[in-house]
Amino acid sequence: MSFSTTAPDRRTATPFAPEAKEATGPKEVLLFLLFSEATMSAHAFEVLSRARNEIEVCHTAEGHRFKFFVITNAHGKRILSESVEIVAKEGATHTPEFFSGSARAFANTVAHRSHAID
Repeated sequence: MSFSTTAPDRRTATPFAPEAKEATGPKEVLLFLLFSEATMSAHAFEVLSRARNEIEVCHTAEGHRFKFFVITNAHGKRILSESVEIVAKEGATHTPEFFSGSARAFANTVAHRSHAID
């Protein structure tokens, strides 16, 4: 039995080479979110009205209302228009712009589920 006291050559060693070990237990995964991402994902909306050509949603905590319109694009697909009508609630903590991305995502989901858009 012999032991080597020299360190491996760093120029030829691959520091991130995969090992041939089998996974024996569950892997732990850490998820980091920015504060704004965490608060944005917690936004709750409700549908105020849903028609073939428009969807109006309201932020439940702040009271801002967002009305999105269904248009047909150049390819004949029904989509939500880029324009939106916003009715801001006075005295709300955040501006409606703070919630506009989440409102659009919610309206998009509602529109898909109700077959208002393709």
